[in-house]
Amino acid sequence: MKTQRKQLNGLSTVHIWTNTRKCTACWRCVKVCPKHIIVKAGGLWHKHIAIENPGECIGCKKCIKACPHGVFSEK
Repeated sequence: MKTQRKQLNGLSTVHIWTNTRKCTACWRCVKVCPKHIIVKAGGLWHKHIAIENPGECIGCKKCIKACPHGVFSEK
């Protein structure tokens, strides 16, 4: 149940965790995600990524490789 709640709030999938505090809004991860589950989020002065439809993540880990700031980590 705890894992399910974490996935619903836009921070993780079955395969990855995210730390949006490290996100600098370079959007490299958004561009490389083959399932388009990583999306742009935030307001005018605070931008970062979010996870939509976490169940669609296939675990390719392209986001981990693409991010220069260590936002993503493997579970």
